[in-house]
Amino acid sequence: MYGVNSTDSVDEESVNQLFLTFNLGDEKYAIDILYIKEITGMQEITKVPNMPSFARGVINLRGLVIPVIDMRTRFNMTPKDYDDRTCAIVVDFDESRIGLIVDAVDEVIDIPEENVSLPNAISTSAAGEFVKGLGRTSDTVIIILDVEKLLGKHEIESLAQVSGTL
Repeated sequence: MYGVNSTDSVDEESVNQLFLTFNLGDEKYAIDILYIKEITGMQEITKVPNMPSFARGVINLRGLVIPVIDMRTRFNMTPKDYDDRTCAIVVDFDESRIGLIVDAVDEVIDIPEENVSLPNAISTSAAGEFVKGLGRTSDTVIIILDVEKLLGKHEIESLAQVSGTL
């Protein structure tokens, strides 16, 4: 497990600006730290029939069955073989726990609210509908994802039924 634990005590005001960054190809993305349960290295994935095309299957995480989705596939990116940097970011939302497979986790960063732009100027890329904002740091722009838009209600229900959490 990596160094992120959402149960650590943190000042609530600072939590609103903390993001876990990760890479997909050459792009850097971020997710609000409040959604993160943990980060785990890749493990055996059990394929399950009739899951959405971007869902790779389920993993057994300390006795919990967690559906995992490949973020490259979700964003219509070129597939890539998993390697030693590939990991799953386990997120909690809408009473479901889901693993997001990413190329590599980077770091937890603080992006002040004044450094976040609304996504209204974003191109109509495959990931565009999932973008909550663009965070500016001293040397780069980070795409901040809206975790709750990564999956539609029907997709969440389908994945939750597979994992037995509904």
